[in-house]
Amino acid sequence: MFHNLFYDQRNNKYMKIDNRGNEEESIIIEEEHIKVLLQHLKQFLAIKEMALAIYFDMDRFSALTIEDLNIDEVNRHHQTTSLAYFQLSWKDFVKR
Repeated sequence: MFHNLFYDQRNNKYMKIDNRGNEEESIIIEEEHIKVLLQHLKQFLAIKEMALAIYFDMDRFSALTIEDLNIDEVNRHHQTTSLAYFQLSWKDFVKR
């Protein structure tokens, strides 16, 4: 395993021991989420020549239409050479 982590089963976390014998929490597994030490994650991604992608998808629904709200439809895209991508849009999905 990368960083020579060991699993602390009692505390449900992965630990790293440095050359001096000091323990450092690297990954903490909890009921609702997992926490990873950012430094260790960045090192892992760099060594593996990988990128981390985070995707958020959110929807909001309303009984009102765009016309009722007196706003214009928007559809914006942004893409760079580093493959970052952003999309913002709001529009009516109900056809009249």
